[in-house]
Amino acid sequence: MTQAEVAALSGCSELFVRELEKGKPTVRFDMAVSVLSTLGFELRLSDGQRGLSFDDA
Repeated sequence: MTQAEVAALSGCSELFVRELEKGKPTVRFDMAVSVLSTLGFELRLSDGQRGLSFDDA
């Protein structure tokens, strides 16, 4: 999928997708989750554990 396609399907701008891919340290959480969901990922947060993990949905 291209950045333009991901952006269109997730409801954000292509610039946002590029910045997210580059690891921009500050992004809107809701938009990042939308991009992850579009790409088939699920974000899980666990209490008491450090870090984030991404699993294929």
